[in-house]
Amino acid sequence: KVRALRIKKGCASILTQPPFVTFSFLWGGYFHFAEIKEFFTMTHIEHLHKVCNGRQFEEISPGDMYLILNLQHCPRRMKVRERERSRVCHLIYFLGEMLPDVHRRNWRKSLLDHLEISYSIYNKKYKKAEKGMPSRQDEIFVEKLEKLKDTYRELEKVA
Repeated sequence: KVRALRIKKGCASILTQPPFVTFSFLWGGYFHFAEIKEFFTMTHIEHLHKVCNGRQFEEISPGDMYLILNLQHCPRRMKVRERERSRVCHLIYFLGEMLPDVHRRNWRKSLLDHLEISYSIYNKKYKKAEKGMPSRQDEIFVEKLEKLKDTYRELEKVA
């Protein structure tokens, strides 16, 4: 049973009886449905924030980044910095690979819509940081992501 329908600034949320709460996000004219769940913990986001904030993205708080990457309503938007679109596409690919197959595509599509990156551009650029002729900046970024992956594995072992 739907208990309420709430529409706020580009976001519609449908509330059902707990624990079956579902949000649908309207970004770029598309509705994206995802069970409310935590794709990334705040600890994950804090590490990612150190790597990307002010570099790939305009300044954003860790809390806002957490909400956005977990596809929850956030009044602010993450903005891709100039000349960082390829690395952001690679980051979306990298993070998406950490998610279960069931959520991966919709998560990527929702995040791309939020960042105003078309799926066709994503498909052209997401591997550029690794393959072909990556720039020195691309190589450094990929190294940071590999270290981040190791950190995430260590966090999983501790949990």
